[in-house]
Amino acid sequence: MLESISSISGSNLGYLLFGILLGLGVPFRYGMERIRGLSRAALDRLPYKPPQTSRSDRENTKTDMEDN
Repeated sequence: MLESISSISGSNLGYLLFGILLGLGVPFRYGMERIRGLSRAALDRLPYKPPQTSRSDRENTKTDMEDN
């Protein structure tokens, strides 16, 4: 692992520092919205199958919500 760290070129290090400086110049809320949007776009591509629940589980959930 140390060999890979020592083989980082100067131009890649420059791009990294440039990206960090650009990130510091972005307002926090705007940056977080962009990151969340990227995460949603990436996770949207994953297959999702909702968990199977029985009818009695759904009915118990409804009665629990009505009690509150």
